[in-house]
Amino acid sequence: MRPLILIRADKFDPLGGAEEMRTPVMIQVARYDRVAPITQSLDNIQANFGGTVEIQTYPIGHFDIYSGEAFHNSVRDHLGFFSSHLRLRF
Repeated sequence: MRPLILIRADKFDPLGGAEEMRTPVMIQVARYDRVAPITQSLDNIQANFGGTVEIQTYPIGHFDIYSGEAFHNSVRDHLGFFSSHLRLRF
């Protein structure tokens, strides 16, 4: 038997507490996302984050970041972000 996990979409707030955040944040946005449209995403980010926000946009759909060139670009950008903010060398 598999456990059933329910997410209450009406109660889920991915930006909850964002205005109190003071550490650098990198957010990746898919330009052709039909699940969370880019204009809605960017408006929410700009309205809610209190600290430094680095926004990376990619010419892909919502789930395309998990494979292929988009995945490699995402990893490259993550490593660059970590390297610049954590003083690490990759």
